[in-house]
Amino acid sequence: MESLKNPKRQIFIIEEDGVAVGTVRVDRLKDICELSWTVSPEHTGRGIGKWMVKKIANQIKGSLKAEIRTDNYASRKIAEFAGFKKKYALDGMIHFYRSSL
Repeated sequence: MESLKNPKRQIFIIEEDGVAVGTVRVDRLKDICELSWTVSPEHTGRGIGKWMVKKIANQIKGSLKAEIRTDNYASRKIAEFAGFKKKYALDGMIHFYRSSL
């Protein structure tokens, strides 16, 4: 519940035909927004993740980042589709960034 009360956090729930299929979380940090996302397992492989992350990222002014596990190929593809660029990898995580459009 604390996550929902955080004034620097927005959580978007994406629905298809009234069913939740994914989420995107936006954490507004000092000078950048960090995005993270999930797609319901039964709805993967249909482009929902690409669509929802790109749509929400395009609505945010300022710089964005996402930290993705090196073995999470689906999220890496989603980040790249949404315009994020890989900056570096460290401790099993790839750090992606995107400048404001």
